[in-house]
Amino acid sequence: MIHFQSYTWFTVAEVAQKLQLSRKTIYKLIERGELASERKFNREMISESSLVNYLTPKNKSVNHSLEALQSTR
Repeated sequence: MIHFQSYTWFTVAEVAQKLQLSRKTIYKLIERGELASERKFNREMISESSLVNYLTPKNKSVNHSLEALQSTR
């Protein structure tokens, strides 16, 4: 994790570990435009806000499904 210009940045490996995915999968998400990244410090970096945006459901039906699942716990 790197703090730069008041943002927190993660490496691909850190994001892969946090999401329990492979680095290859993270690079595919970046290639498809599903996860925003920037080239910083000679490596691909993902900002904390990009990670939050990726993890936030964008579809209302998904939101309703998540709410229903949480209410049953």
